[in-house]
Amino acid sequence: MSDNNDSLPQPTQQTPQSNGRSALRIAQVSCLLILILATALIISAAIMFFRNPTAHGIIGEAKTIAQCQINMQEIGGALDRYSRRNDHYPAKLDDLYPMFLEKKDILHCPSVPDTTEYDYIQPSADADPKTAVITCKRHIIMKDQGPWILILQKDGKVIRLTPSITTPPGVSGQPKSKGENR
Repeated sequence: MSDNNDSLPQPTQQTPQSNGRSALRIAQVSCLLILILATALIISAAIMFFRNPTAHGIIGEAKTIAQCQINMQEIGGALDRYSRRNDHYPAKLDDLYPMFLEKKDILHCPSVPDTTEYDYIQPSADADPKTAVITCKRHIIMKDQGPWILILQKDGKVIRLTPSITTPPGVSGQPKSKGENR
């Protein structure tokens, strides 16, 4: 009879150490799968974003705004040099070229480089340093927004004002009173 017991398969006993290794292995594989899925999701979102023509327009206009800001800072330096030399500011921006600016195209907004000159207001020599000297209202990033406005102050600082989103089409701009049905 003892021979029959030897021929029966004996249940295997797992040690606590081998159970821990298999749980660790499952956790590693799970983390790897989550990482692969997250990476795939990020890549597909990036591909969808950069294939979108609106995204190209936003990126392009952001670069144009940055270039406009650089142009305004250069013009601000030229205005400062002009006023120190002449004790007043020029009547028009074209007076800065070629003596105070190397390139005449800096006097035009890069959003419409061939036709649009910056809006210039000649300040008095004793005007407040925060006085707006040059403004640019030509940067529209999205259709539902007004333009981004760049302002060069007399002190050389460029301020960027972001637009507020206008009322979407089909939505009234006037809120209804509490008594009206919606």
